Amino acid sequence: MAEGSGPERKARQLAFKPIPFLISIIVGTVLWFIHYPSGISLQGGHVLALFLATILGCILNAAPLGLYAFIDLIILTVTHTVSGEVAFSGYSDSTIWLIVAAYCAAIGFTKTGLGLRIAYLFVKLFGKRTLTLGYALVLCELVISPAIPSNTARGAGIIFPIIQQLAKSYGSDPKLGTSRKIGSFLVILGFHANLLTSAIFLTAISTSPIAVSLADKLGVHISWGQWALAGLLPAVVSLVVIPLFIYLVYKPEITKMPDAPAMAQKELEKMGPVKRSEIYMLISFLVMILLWIFGNALGVSTTIAAFIGVTMLVFFGVIKWSDIPEQKSAWNLLVWLGPLLMMGAQLNRFGVIKWFSNVVGAQVHGLSWGVAFVVLGLIYYYSHYFFTSLIIHVNAFYTPFLAILIGMGAPPVASALYLAFLTALCAQPTNYGTLAGPLYFSSEYVSSKAWFSIGFAVSALTFAIWTGLGMLWWHIIGIM
Repeated sequence: MAEGSGPERKARQLAFKPIPFLISIIVGTVLWFIHYPSGISLQGGHVLALFLATILGCILNAAPLGLYAFIDLIILTVTHTVSGEVAFSGYSDSTIWLIVAAYCAAIGFTKTGLGLRIAYLFVKLFGKRTLTLGYALVLCELVISPAIPSNTARGAGIIFPIIQQLAKSYGSDPKLGTSRKIGSFLVILGFHANLLTSAIFLTAISTSPIAVSLADKLGVHISWGQWALAGLLPAVVSLVVIPLFIYLVYKPEITKMPDAPAMAQKELEKMGPVKRSEIYMLISFLVMILLWIFGNALGVSTTIAAFIGVTMLVFFGVIKWSDIPEQKSAWNLLVWLGPLLMMGAQLNRFGVIKWFSNVVGAQVHGLSWGVAFVVLGLIYYYSHYFFTSLIIHVNAFYTPFLAILIGMGAPPVASALYLAFLTALCAQPTNYGTLAGPLYFSSEYVSSKAWFSIGFAVSALTFAIWTGLGMLWWHIIGIM
């Protein structure tokens, strides 16, 4: 094959789009030289210009985010906007290393087959009816979510393959025009379960540690246990109500599945007895969970707890050290997230966040903090229609919205948690708001019309639960 042809050329085209990239550069250049209002320093304006250009480039899918991160570092240091030490300070943020370590620990779930075993066990126990099967998939997501900080990894590697197998075993196939038999219901439920469980634990999706880090820079400190407690009641209600709601509004043609447990048992028999590596994986997983809950009292941070888990997995031979450098997604995230976190901190340092907070705060001036809490939460939640990445969303909007709420007198911890929960949930209305969306949608079991209409309905119900019931629960546990 000639160099630069075929797959190689296609890969380059997907990785770099000249016209969208040029648009982002032009926008960044214009923003760099405009006159900013008082309250924003010259350095703050320059950081903001690069930050907005980077976000625009991501929305347009113009180039890899890592490339933008490198460009941002080069421009900020060459123009002396920030020092070299400050430019690379984001890489020292423990949040990044927590995500990397958690990604590496998650290797064991797929490599040992423990994730699949857990999923098939749930199907075996609860799979006789379509609705209970749906709840089984939700429970599986819930059990594995604390140890897999990527909703895409959980969906693509564990849950979605099982959904496909179950659907086709019952003759539900979009190519045959039989999607509604059972596949459509399982696919749409699988997607929403994927997002609901992402909000419950601090380590269930990569945006949550980022939100905690951003909150910490505003003086709001959140622990793993505090996160889990705050999400407990709205999470339980959501996991009970949402699957039933989807079942009622998008009811499958097949409501009973007497053969599902037998199918799951057959798959479990193929896997054989529980392997020693799976036992070691489970032990390491439980150690990480216990340290995430009680680590503060022992002086062990959330990040160090994740490192302990990874070290145990290597020591036990569950994963090899060579597996860790091969985690391209984790190291790619490390490359570009460091500069984004650094720029977020500099926006706060140079007064941009305070200025934005004052502008938006003026729009809700006169409202009580309770009303503003709901209004700003609604805006934050549904603004994700304009984003294709949860990480870009949290980096762009989390800090200013939290600063506004705190400035209006809202309880800091409750506000920080509320926005962080909404970050994990806000991709519900669309099929593009998180990478798990295209994965499930591309199966063609659910039409665009059904996906968006059901997604909006589910998002409205979810928002009502996490806002209304959440505020009541947070008052009970003393953080609001």
